[in-house]
Amino acid sequence: MTDIDAKIISLLKENARLPNDKIATALNISEDKVQDAISNLEAKGIIAAYSVVINDALIDDHETIKALVELSVAPEKKTGYDAIAKRIYNYPNVSGLYLLSGQYDFVVVVEGASHKEISAFVFDKLATQQNITSTNTHFVFKKYKEQGAVLDQEESPKRVAIVA
Repeated sequence: MTDIDAKIISLLKENARLPNDKIATALNISEDKVQDAISNLEAKGIIAAYSVVINDALIDDHETIKALVELSVAPEKKTGYDAIAKRIYNYPNVSGLYLLSGQYDFVVVVEGASHKEISAFVFDKLATQQNITSTNTHFVFKKYKEQGAVLDQEESPKRVAIVA
């Protein structure tokens, strides 16, 4: 990866919607060079997707429930953790999956419409898999920051007028 590639990635991490002309200006290179670099990064799989961070708490009609599920697993003889990971990340409820060091082997980020939906997923789909030896589920109550975006914008305290 070139220095230009690294700088483009850094800019896109801050704002995935940043237009190529703005990237070109920021890096003092041509738009064509920016487009070629981005196309190359996408073709190599370095840029895997573009995303948006949603502050669910500000949406009146629907808030997605999120849980972090820690898993202890017995790795498979020939494939280790990879085959287990593939079985898990293919579920639509799974929005993230990470191999860890420490007491647990994986943390799975699970999303659903309700606590009941997530619980059913953990009990019926995850905990029943052959190599999973234990689970530990943590429901997310409030998101303060996600993917670098601060979501907990403090409102200024409302002052009450004092009449003497």
